[in-house]
Amino acid sequence: MAVAVMICYARSGGTVLNQCLGSLPQVVILSEVNPLGGGSGKGPVFYRTVKSQASQWYGIEVKSDDFAEGILELHEICQARGLHLVMRDWSFVNFAPQPENGFAPPNRLLTLEALQGKCELRAFAFVRDAIDVWLSRSGAVNDFFTNYLRYVKVLLEHKVPIFKYEAFCRAPDSVLREICRYAGLEFNESYLSYEAFERVNGDVQLLSRGIQQHSIRPLRRKRADRKNIQELNHCSRMIEANRLLGYPIAYAAVPCENLLIRAKRASRRLLRIERLKQIASFARLGGSAFDRLNLAIIGYARGHPLKSTGVFSAIGHLLFRRVIVRPIVLGAMKVQLDPSDLGDLVSFQEIVADRSYDLSLVPFDPEVILDCGAHIALFSLLARNRYPNAKIIAFEPNPRNIEVIERHLRLNKTNISVVPAAVSTTYGKRRFSAQTSNTGSLDGAYTAVSLDSAEKLGESYEVDVVDLRSVILKMKIESLLLKVDIEGEERNVLPAVIPILPKNCAIFLETHNWGRDWAVISKRLQDNGFRTKTIRARGQYIDAFAWRA
Repeated sequence: MAVAVMICYARSGGTVLNQCLGSLPQVVILSEVNPLGGGSGKGPVFYRTVKSQASQWYGIEVKSDDFAEGILELHEICQARGLHLVMRDWSFVNFAPQPENGFAPPNRLLTLEALQGKCELRAFAFVRDAIDVWLSRSGAVNDFFTNYLRYVKVLLEHKVPIFKYEAFCRAPDSVLREICRYAGLEFNESYLSYEAFERVNGDVQLLSRGIQQHSIRPLRRKRADRKNIQELNHCSRMIEANRLLGYPIAYAAVPCENLLIRAKRASRRLLRIERLKQIASFARLGGSAFDRLNLAIIGYARGHPLKSTGVFSAIGHLLFRRVIVRPIVLGAMKVQLDPSDLGDLVSFQEIVADRSYDLSLVPFDPEVILDCGAHIALFSLLARNRYPNAKIIAFEPNPRNIEVIERHLRLNKTNISVVPAAVSTTYGKRRFSAQTSNTGSLDGAYTAVSLDSAEKLGESYEVDVVDLRSVILKMKIESLLLKVDIEGEERNVLPAVIPILPKNCAIFLETHNWGRDWAVISKRLQDNGFRTKTIRARGQYIDAFAWRA
């Protein structure tokens, strides 16, 4: 019995095929797994590893944490139970710059390499017209198609059998039978209940056009503006990728959505219960009617940032470039948010709406508060509201974010010290890669980040760094509240500062690396008299709290 491996680039229809295959009898399917990490998840807790998906979705306990060993172990268990193992490879991470690959994609099929010669494999690719993949993802045209063309060439080089998303949408029964025949799976019409299958990662949570159809049928091409159409039609890498896969090479070769279709889709999005609930939950954060109205706008933007495509977003972007709100949790303090900036919206939700930093957990009134990785200083404002007499210092290297912090200080006439630098274990300068406003990281913080790759994306520059250990020692603090959200650098910083922290100390922190970093850091904290608590697990991220008093 072979392991079936589905290779699929992001926004190529992999989620719906994942659901169809998973709905077949005697199938155990892993969703978006890869030696470099797992793909996007569904719900508040994402299962992205072989071990976690097998356990949480199928009740199968895999002992090994190693990717290949875990697959082989799971395959053996499935064979013993008469089950077929299917893997949906997170192929995107092999070819596009991501934190998991250090922003330097290997341009190889790592899953196939990891399993080659260790078990029988039936690998196949599920592809989509390159123009539609780009229209779904957006981004710089040449950069996108450079990565996508490499992906296509590797598929052809490895002679991977190819099935097309468009053919599947036109005749799902026929194409799924072909896939099952090739992969050694038993075809069954149970796939028609694919929407009920929830053991899946991908765009299920993103309200994609395909998801909103609630059926498998062809999608019309998204409309693009004239400039993008010209750029697409003249992109040699797109033309080559589509020619290699047998697709038309012109944008106009495929029928586009008309205004009626777009209007219907926009109204469905607006009327979705989940969206309305989110808008209402944000609105309730305001203390006055005016604040509630503005927060409702932020609630809408959290689900659909106002720089996204769509009529409502285009109008919203013109009307609401900046929105000032006064959430109840911040007292009378004002926050200025950019509804088109996903980083602003995510941070606001985490800190203000979800209250990820519960200051009632701190068992003392801190003398000093250090906000490391301040972003736009929402945590600092939260802390200022609760601790009006504390000295607060915010460390932030991103110049755009520093401008917003200073605007917040002027709006609220408060005295928070701002240090335009990243925290580390030395003084000096280091390269900083800012993918979004709230996810910038120092070189080497995730893995061996390729600065050349980051610079090509236009998101890497030099910043000052400060030695947090020295900062704390010089201040001679008796009671300290420390917030650490520094995108991977915590694995270096925290071991250096834990031994010199004052007796009265509380720490809110985020760790990476699927809980492995938190395991090391929490033990170090406990060895130094701290009690620790996991607040939330979000895929590779762990939000935690530690205290000593």
